[in-house]
Amino acid sequence: MKNEEIYNLIETHGTFSQSDFQSRHFVVNSHVTNYRRVRQALLEVEARLQAKRQVERNVKRELANKAILERAYNNESDELEKVIIQCDIEQSEYDLSTYDKRYTQLSGELETFAELVKELVPDLDKLKELNKENPEEERKYWIARMGKQAAMDLMTIGKISQGNMDSITMMAIEDQEQTVKIALKYSAVMNTGIMNLEKKGVDELTLSYQSDNNVEFIDKLLENGEMIENSKTDGESI
Repeated sequence: MKNEEIYNLIETHGTFSQSDFQSRHFVVNSHVTNYRRVRQALLEVEARLQAKRQVERNVKRELANKAILERAYNNESDELEKVIIQCDIEQSEYDLSTYDKRYTQLSGELETFAELVKELVPDLDKLKELNKENPEEERKYWIARMGKQAAMDLMTIGKISQGNMDSITMMAIEDQEQTVKIALKYSAVMNTGIMNLEKKGVDELTLSYQSDNNVEFIDKLLENGEMIENSKTDGESI
C-alpha cells in the first residue's frame, strides 16, 4: 500500500464519524436514568439536525460562489488573473467535497441517535412527555448521578471527594441521605463484581500459561535470560 493511496482514501471518503458503540455507551448511556438518556439522545438529534441544515446552506452558498467564479473566469482576459480565479474555483470544489463528506457523517450519526431514542421510548406520546422538563425526574437523576460519583470516590480513594461532597450538601437533607445510601450500595456491589472479575482474569491467565506452548516459551526465555534482562530494564526505567 502506497502513501498516495491512503491520502486518496481520506480525500475521497473522509475520516470515520462517531461510532455507534461510542454514541450508545459513552454519550447516551453515560447518564444514569432513562429520562436523562432520552433527553441526551434528543439533544444529539437536535444538534445534528441543525448541523445538517447549516451544511445545506453552506452548499447552496458555495455553489453560487463557484458559479460566480466560473463566470468571472470566462469573462477574464488577463491570464494571471485567470490563474488566481482558477485557484478559487478549485478551493470552492474542495469545500463542496468537504461539505458532502460532513453531510454523510452527520446523516449516519443522526440515524444512530434516532434509533437509540426509539429503543428507549418506542411510543411518540411518551417521547413528547419525556421531552418536557420534569422536576421529579431531574431530582431522581441527580440523586442517582451524585450517588454514582460518590461511589466511584469510595472505590478509588476510600472517601467521598470534596467536590462531590460539596455538591451533595447542596441538595435537600432527604436527598442527601438517599444519595449516600446509593453510593454505599453501589460501591459495595461494584467492589464485589470487580473482585470476581479479577479472580476470573487471574484464573484464565493461569490456565492460559499452563499450556505446553506457553510453558515451552517461558522456559526458553528463562534459558536465554530474556525475562531477567527485561525485568532489569523495567526496573531501571521506573
